[in-house]
Amino acid sequence: MEKVLTQRTIHWQAAAASCQGALEKARELGIAVSALVMDRGGNVVASLRDPATPFHTYAIASDKATTAAGFGIPTSQWWGYIESMNSPSVKAALPAAHRFAILGGGVPMYDGADLIGGIGVSGGTEEQDEACARAGLAASGLAAVPG
Repeated sequence: MEKVLTQRTIHWQAAAASCQGALEKARELGIAVSALVMDRGGNVVASLRDPATPFHTYAIASDKATTAAGFGIPTSQWWGYIESMNSPSVKAALPAAHRFAILGGGVPMYDGADLIGGIGVSGGTEEQDEACARAGLAASGLAAVPG
């Protein structure tokens, strides 16, 4: 029987660089956002919020990061998955689940084959939020897909 599981997780320096990269991309786009990095256990590792964005964006970014870190896929893909499901109960339950986000702007964070966290961005359109999240990944040298 195994007694211990070793799991890799994102370092705070990479998480901080990701949040900063996301806010810098937002500035380029002329928007204000919140960015948050979550580890695989659902713990906040780093976050930044432009004071010009509504405070609600922080909670939305957190839910996006949680969903991306938990499932390992971008939040922008969930709506298509939910629509394709044959179960009405699953279609109703998933979007209503606590801390589950189906809005674009949450992106998983991979280091090689290891899912080590997720970044969530909120404050712009879904496309802008996702662009900011991906800029955050680039700033930390991480990827959105296993590799």
